Amino acid sequence: MSANSYGLEPCRWIADNVLKHCANLKRVDFSDIFTTRAREVLPPSLKLLIGAISDKPIVDLDLSANAFGPDGVRSFVSFLETCPTLEALNVTNCGLGPEGGKMIAAAIMKNKHMHLKEFYASRDRLENPGIEALSAVFAKHRTLQKIEVYQNGIRLGLTHLFKALLSCKDTIRHVDVSDNVIKRSTTELVAFI
Repeated sequence: MSANSYGLEPCRWIADNVLKHCANLKRVDFSDIFTTRAREVLPPSLKLLIGAISDKPIVDLDLSANAFGPDGVRSFVSFLETCPTLEALNVTNCGLGPEGGKMIAAAIMKNKHMHLKEFYASRDRLENPGIEALSAVFAKHRTLQKIEVYQNGIRLGLTHLFKALLSCKDTIRHVDVSDNVIKRSTTELVAFI
């Protein structure tokens, strides 16, 4: 569905007439689907789409390039709390801010069955509070293979992230934290890893 712009009623129709009937749906690309839409339309539209896939064995969910912010995160918190199969989550360039990052982390922490392997949240203004909350998720799961969180205004929070990645030392393969602020203490931790 990527790179098309959908309003509330089209989202309702797609959810009811298409997505609800895709029993084996595993990969969902909802990236860049709200261009030119009013901000207040995004959360209810997204909630309809997510609701339609909530009982599917979703492995990969791409919500990138949708400026829904924390209000949009509320539309898929329930999905994150209950989906047992999700392995890859992409929320790059969604305007999450620290609040949105913390909401995503809190939701995933409630899910005892999910084990993330890939996480993408670049250009989201996560800052220190957002990445610290998410780092707790990565440390708990110990399954992360790939993470990209570039351009997030993260400073000391990188130390929390790299400490969490020590828990994933047997699985981690790709880390992109470019265009954040790395200080000497963080550099020493990276060298240790």
